[in-house]
Amino acid sequence: MENNEQAESIKKSGTSSLKQCFSRLEAAYYLGVSVITIDRALVGKKLGCYRIGRRIVFSQQHLDEFLMNNEHKAKAYGKNKKKIGWFSDGEELAMAE
Repeated sequence: MENNEQAESIKKSGTSSLKQCFSRLEAAYYLGVSVITIDRALVGKKLGCYRIGRRIVFSQQHLDEFLMNNEHKAKAYGKNKKKIGWFSDGEELAMAE
């Protein structure tokens, strides 16, 4: 089965919160990233996994921890603001340089 067909079958079956182990493709779908991103996270040791022989599987806890560790929060406005536009209600939108 090709990756596209596998992805379609995953979409149809859905990934339940009760699912115990995820393959690389299922993990990518769960996180909303590509399989290459999963591979890069593995090489960079940013994503935990279990190895069963040559097979790599992920628990939902591995995937959720990866999400939490890669959370990016919006930066607060600094001293150097650059005006980039206005909202419709007149509130100024600024961006730190």
